[in-house]
Amino acid sequence: MLSLGLALEAMFTLLTIRGVPFFLILLIIGNVSVCFMPIDVLPHIYRYGYAFPFYNISCAVRTILFGTKNKLGLNFGILLVWTAISCITLPLFQWMMRRKHISGAMEADEKVRDE
Repeated sequence: MLSLGLALEAMFTLLTIRGVPFFLILLIIGNVSVCFMPIDVLPHIYRYGYAFPFYNISCAVRTILFGTKNKLGLNFGILLVWTAISCITLPLFQWMMRRKHISGAMEADEKVRDE
């Protein structure tokens, strides 16, 4: 939840309330499309799934519940990388949006002074 939640939060800052539903639909479709079958059976375009959170969560759950091939370190590592990337991009996006709003406010203030 942390890896996907922070990614959504970072994009919420960047896309605002209007763009988040589109990002969320793409994120859900992109994640779920690689979980219903093994990636080895899917066409090569779905190889991106190895790096996506849902696939790694499903592999970790299968390992814990059914005792399948143990790749828990890799699965949790990928989830932690998603979390780290989101923790880095969230303040970056907030800084970018703050600069955008400050420059917009300064331009509006200058227009008021010119009139």
